[in-house]
Amino acid sequence: KALFETMEYEMSLKIKLAPNSPIHLSAEDQKQLLRHQANECAKVANRFEQRAADDKGCPAALPRDMCRAISLSTEAMADYIARKADVWAVEQQIHGAPEDVAYSDASVEQRRQRIFRNFMELVGEEIAKRHPDAGSLRLEARRKVTQKIAQAIEMSLSKCDMVGVVGHS
Repeated sequence: KALFETMEYEMSLKIKLAPNSPIHLSAEDQKQLLRHQANECAKVANRFEQRAADDKGCPAALPRDMCRAISLSTEAMADYIARKADVWAVEQQIHGAPEDVAYSDASVEQRRQRIFRNFMELVGEEIAKRHPDAGSLRLEARRKVTQKIAQAIEMSLSKCDMVGVVGHS
């Protein structure tokens, strides 16, 4: 636990010192950041699973404190996903001649969706690590909370629908 807290502290320092966004971190640090964010989502999911198990039924709604935790994590992830895809698009645009660039709004969206799916898979792995032998009640709660996490990221991503690149938008 102490090692994890130290790693968390080091990561927070790197993020604070990085220019405006975690996309400026090294590839390895970005992976650690994604794992950390997935772990934060998994903590909330596991709390919800535990509540369902304790209540012997899946609650109809997530408690407000869990909603807040999810919204903070997912807003940060949506920003990361959008920036990562947008930087890629701009990099593609300035790399070569416009006719050689395979940029389109659809390709940026595909890239965002791929990053999003990879993150959601990571969230699923982190959740499953804690209770690999989950029964039907936990699985129902898990499905509900992961759906909410995915919806929250998609909602946050909706405000970042376009990157304008001169000559292509």
